Amino acid sequence: MTLIDVAGATRRRFGGAGFALQAIPVKVRAARAARHRLDISPNLLDRDRRDLKRYVSSISRALNMCFHIEIRSLMPQHVGLGSKTALLLAVGFGCNAVAGNLLSPRQLVVMSRRGGTSGVGINTVFTGGFVVDGGHCAAGDVSYGPSSVGRPTTLPPVLVRFNLPTDWRIHLFLPCGRRYSAQDEIRFFEDNTPIHASEVGDVMAAVYHGIATAVAEADLDCLRDALRQVQRTGFKRREIDSQSPVVRELLERLHAEGELAAGMSSLGPLVYAVAVARRQNEWRPMLARVLTPEVEYLGCFRGRNRGYELVREPRW
Repeated sequence: MTLIDVAGATRRRFGGAGFALQAIPVKVRAARAARHRLDISPNLLDRDRRDLKRYVSSISRALNMCFHIEIRSLMPQHVGLGSKTALLLAVGFGCNAVAGNLLSPRQLVVMSRRGGTSGVGINTVFTGGFVVDGGHCAAGDVSYGPSSVGRPTTLPPVLVRFNLPTDWRIHLFLPCGRRYSAQDEIRFFEDNTPIHASEVGDVMAAVYHGIATAVAEADLDCLRDALRQVQRTGFKRREIDSQSPVVRELLERLHAEGELAAGMSSLGPLVYAVAVARRQNEWRPMLARVLTPEVEYLGCFRGRNRGYELVREPRW
């Protein structure tokens, strides 16, 4: 949903708010092997696999074991769904389970090098639901960058955690827009941080007395207003301003619907819209108004109020 402090206004860097979905799961199978073997379905993972290979090597050394890993399904990458975090931790949890859970969750996270910016993806893997995390201690470090360049040694603490209301549904849209990764993402942070310190207070007000309160009380009107407030200030405004006209126009059409609370996830271009549950065919008029040939509709999903699942299967 948003990062909080990228200004040095508090003793904490970053911090963020977001939620987990019962949608587009990452599925990984792991087994002990005589040597490493990584099976990935064609076109499922982008060409840059260095992070994955490094993580597998780190886990193998820590556990003194080789693994056969099969990536069976994966969400779209570089769109704001947290695919890299979900994939790496799925691989880590699978390998660790095969070895008898010798590594702690904290060790697995630190070895993954994820969670250096937003703690939402890391924490919802364990808990599901809606979370607000407290970021990282600034400790004199005033640099800001994406999770891909961070080297966190601690997990961002969860300050707020609520179940998502059971009658809320989240529509996901993937419009044609800019997909940030690698150096593009790093340059965006360099060009757009730090923000003004006064904006951090506005974002905090919207997060704690807007978004979090809306989830706690299942108040969709409050959520809609709070998301609009977040999108007009802070780092989120800069993220949206950097996106394509297609993304910005889709957000405006969703806002105009009135009964939806819409936002852009991370740097985008993924856009989400929260609504109260209806029969599937009752969404058709809304979708007809907001969809264009440049916008892919990924579906309507429930929130996920629990963390990852581990399933033990016969040896394969």
